[in-house]
Amino acid sequence: MSVEIEGTHNMLRKIREQYGEARLLKAQDKALRRGSIYFVSVLKQNFEVFKDTGGSIEEVSVTEPHYIYGNTRMVKVYWSGSLNRYSIIHINEWGSINKPNPRGKGAIARTMFMTEKPYRQIIKDTLKEEL
Repeated sequence: MSVEIEGTHNMLRKIREQYGEARLLKAQDKALRRGSIYFVSVLKQNFEVFKDTGGSIEEVSVTEPHYIYGNTRMVKVYWSGSLNRYSIIHINEWGSINKPNPRGKGAIARTMFMTEKPYRQIIKDTLKEEL
């Protein structure tokens, strides 16, 4: 699942022409970091509903901004840690045959839906602020 912000290609091209690639990259990275901090905070709040040991909340991690497909900058939210919660996140999100409707079903999808507009605004505001 990802969020695509439409209409930014022309804006980024103009910024690239005016400010240069290095400054644009720095601004994009800062915007992505701010957006991911917001997303993760809301995700952790949504995970509180079905908290048992808190492992799923503690192991939420975010990568550094990087390129995918050559020209798209992104960060990845994932689960990593000694409790190996990454192995049950899919079951919490989608359910299983034995427990088709767990308490936290759809928490990630809800978070993505809830944060889409604020995330876009954070990205826009940060880019305006930096450039």
